[in-house]
Amino acid sequence: MRVALLCDVDQTVYHVGDEAIASAEREQLERRGFTVVPVSRHEKYGPGGTAPADAIDALTFPHDPQDRERYAEEIQQVLGGSDAALPAEDKLFRIREQLRGVDALVIGGGGNLNSRFGWLLLERWAMGLLAHSLGLPVVVAGQTLGPDLTAADRARLRDLFAIARVVAVRDEASAALARCVGPTGSAASAVLCSSDDAAAPILDQRITGPADDAHGAGTEARAGTDDRADTDGRAGAVRGRTLSVTLGSAAPFDEDEYVTALAGIIDRAATALDATVEFVPHMADQDDPDSGDCRLNALVAARLDAPHRLAPIELAAASAARTCAADAVLTTRFHPLVFALASATPVLPIHLDRYGRVRMDGALANAGADQRSLSLEHLLADPAAVDAAIADLAHCADAPDASGPSHGAAALEAITGTWDAIADALQGRDPSAPSPSGDAPAATDTGDRSATAAAAGTRAHSPATAASGESAGTTGEPAQTAIILRTKDRPLLLDRGIQDILGQTVTDWHLVIVNDGGDTDDLTAVVDRYRDELGERITVLHNEQSRGMEAATNQGLAATRSEFVAVHDDDDVWHPRFLARTTRFLADTDAAAVSVRTHIVLERLAGEEPGVYVPYETFPVWPEMHSITLAHFIRINRMVPISLLYRRSVHDTIGLFNESLPVIGDYEFHLRLLQSMTVGFLDEPLAFWHQRPGSTGASSNSMVAGLRDHHRFDALLRDQYFTTWVEKNGLGLPMFITAALREEADGLHRELADTRRELADMRHQVDAMAHQLEVIEHGVLNGGTINFVKRTGRRVLRRLPGRGR
Repeated sequence: MRVALLCDVDQTVYHVGDEAIASAEREQLERRGFTVVPVSRHEKYGPGGTAPADAIDALTFPHDPQDRERYAEEIQQVLGGSDAALPAEDKLFRIREQLRGVDALVIGGGGNLNSRFGWLLLERWAMGLLAHSLGLPVVVAGQTLGPDLTAADRARLRDLFAIARVVAVRDEASAALARCVGPTGSAASAVLCSSDDAAAPILDQRITGPADDAHGAGTEARAGTDDRADTDGRAGAVRGRTLSVTLGSAAPFDEDEYVTALAGIIDRAATALDATVEFVPHMADQDDPDSGDCRLNALVAARLDAPHRLAPIELAAASAARTCAADAVLTTRFHPLVFALASATPVLPIHLDRYGRVRMDGALANAGADQRSLSLEHLLADPAAVDAAIADLAHCADAPDASGPSHGAAALEAITGTWDAIADALQGRDPSAPSPSGDAPAATDTGDRSATAAAAGTRAHSPATAASGESAGTTGEPAQTAIILRTKDRPLLLDRGIQDILGQTVTDWHLVIVNDGGDTDDLTAVVDRYRDELGERITVLHNEQSRGMEAATNQGLAATRSEFVAVHDDDDVWHPRFLARTTRFLADTDAAAVSVRTHIVLERLAGEEPGVYVPYETFPVWPEMHSITLAHFIRINRMVPISLLYRRSVHDTIGLFNESLPVIGDYEFHLRLLQSMTVGFLDEPLAFWHQRPGSTGASSNSMVAGLRDHHRFDALLRDQYFTTWVEKNGLGLPMFITAALREEADGLHRELADTRRELADMRHQVDAMAHQLEVIEHGVLNGGTINFVKRTGRRVLRRLPGRGR
């Protein structure tokens, strides 16, 4: 039976993790008698790698959101029977013919079924539907789902899972999300959950290898790979132990800050371990030694005091062996954590964002760890947490796991059982039943995290006590920041807003959602998707009738006791580090509030129901502003709610939001704030004000749909301030200023009229010169150049002084 295997392989930028997954899953299929036909991008094949002899082309999608949504719609039309929706030369038709040469499609593992890599999600969705349209069985294997998913991508996953005979995931969060997205196909009795498939070869070697092999796979690999690593050349500096370091992209952190922070952490870890640092790249172009992780490794290495060496990008098996052979591992990437856990190598996993946290914590749970990955944001803010994490890493390195291969047996059995179920499904058998070979069935997700950890049967050999930057909420103390989100009948935007808040790199916040007269069922359905992740950090308030934006904000304030307050409109977005940067600013200064550089994002709704908002233009608003002053705000409001974080104590001085204003309530609040307090400014693009020109109804912006109201209440607000001033000071000064301005305006009008007359005269002169040029051109063409020069010369001579006409 020929099976097409779709993984992210044969790319220009070689990706160790993706290639390791593909290799491991291919091995699982071939062990069960299947012939594997890879789906290949046909770009490059890794250092020393070769092109597959038999492969199917990848159905790649554009990276641009608008372009890929359009391509998705065109593919749907083709699948609906209208081949004319795409040009005859489109790759889809070639791939359709290639799929006719296989008997099934396995959509392989990875972290690509999420909206941050929307082009990869769409590739899997489209390939699955295309294979299904040809009558091929489809299986989804080894995935992390989300956590970032738009409503449109969630619907696509539902489409994909509806046709899949098995959906296998690699962490409990993904299993829960799979159940939330919707039921799988009739042939699949459950969502299956086990460890990342790339762990299987290491676990297999560790369990069946020599008993004294402390790290399982790869302990002898160092002798064969050290000669390919560049050392720092310091005489006598090399230490006996090795600390393997793999670092991914700095985003969402500033690269220089990231490099400086990691260099400090690595130096301290190397000192505690008495180890030489070995940088192991995970992603890079094999033909460009200064690309990807290799470039970043060199930047960090240049700031180290510890002895170090730089390994090149290598094929997945060699890279995994190098990681497993180390005495300890420090990584901000996912698969080095998988390799370390499988080989029982002590590991310090550091996540940068929500995506990294979900995947790393899933791997740790599968390994039976009672800890979570460490937040880089938390480590930056708390040097003591760095010391604790390094101390635990050194302790684990000094006290290796003594129980040997038995630790990984259950984890390997779970992976094996999952692939037995996949094999059954591909051959038309019930995937929930034990296979004919008598192998153990796949681990079936039950929604119980502890059950999965127990099934893994392995103690994670990693720091277990280092703080991970947990949020407040379980201790009875209020969270540091209250986030007030006002919404009404905008479930698509609300979903995006909640995910944006969950994506913050700090977690010490409490979210209050005020449903201001909107549908409660729709709102509850959105919130329920994130209940587990939100935990106790959410309060939902419902108003049967709309009370207005400012009343909703005041309701949210009354429901919290946090030190800092942010108003997060449901349609706007923060940079992942907005709260980290602004809370740190207020903690370090006496400012009452802080605003940030803000960009406007223009977007439109695209795709089929439920649709997705795609941006088409982004630009800074008020780029000339570099500080927040009352003088700047008298003319126009220069802050929007998404831009501002302020101290709750502000309300003790200036009062709450003005509930009598249906619009511009934020402007009125800002004017009161600036009259008595200092507002700081962070010149960093940390807030994004989303606008949908042309949208009507619930999805519109109040600034656009309610522009007339904004003008009206702006005038009323100014009149109120003016009246108050006149009551105290009389009309004398305003009358004088008005007269002076009128006189100045009259003068400007006169100057403008004079300028217009001068411009008209100049226009006449230009027209006359143009006419003369036409005459000259005519003379040259019809009278000959020599005669024209003679005539012109005579005219010039007549105009000379002393010559008569």
